[in-house]
Amino acid sequence: MGLDVYLLRYRNMDTDAVLALNKTRESPLIVDPAIYAKKLGLGPEIASRADLGGEEISIESRVHPGHRVRIGDWDTGFSSDCIAIQHATGISIYDIFPEASEHSWLVKPDWLAARERLVETKQKFEATGYEWLVSQHSNEQLAAEEYEGTLKTIDVMIETIDYVIQSSSDEYLLDWSA
Repeated sequence: MGLDVYLLRYRNMDTDAVLALNKTRESPLIVDPAIYAKKLGLGPEIASRADLGGEEISIESRVHPGHRVRIGDWDTGFSSDCIAIQHATGISIYDIFPEASEHSWLVKPDWLAARERLVETKQKFEATGYEWLVSQHSNEQLAAEEYEGTLKTIDVMIETIDYVIQSSSDEYLLDWSA
């Protein structure tokens, strides 16, 4: 099982309240999440939904159409890309999104800071990634394909953040499932 990350949009909802409700999933002190949701100003019906009322965003990349990772949908092959990035640069996905290191299911990143870290990560991966991948594969063509795919994934991650920033960024959370 790998790391899958999805962008969720919470229209007309207080995402801080959604995050507070999310924390109740790990707390034995909350007997009825629906009552707590109502107390937070959320509809009690969302407490039983896996996404807590969020709408999953999955849009074809304009920069890399047809790439396996989409705007808002970092699923297929994402874990492999994260591993390659970490080994080649020393930068983990949790360095880019430190909010996710709290092992919370839903994450509200500092979008601008994450974008800056991704741009820096891409520059480092461009400098070191190919060499590291060649050292891991007996087939240089395979290493080149993985290198290009990982660079595309980083671009789509940046594109996802740009999508959020151009929208109302307070409406978005990342669904972080490892």
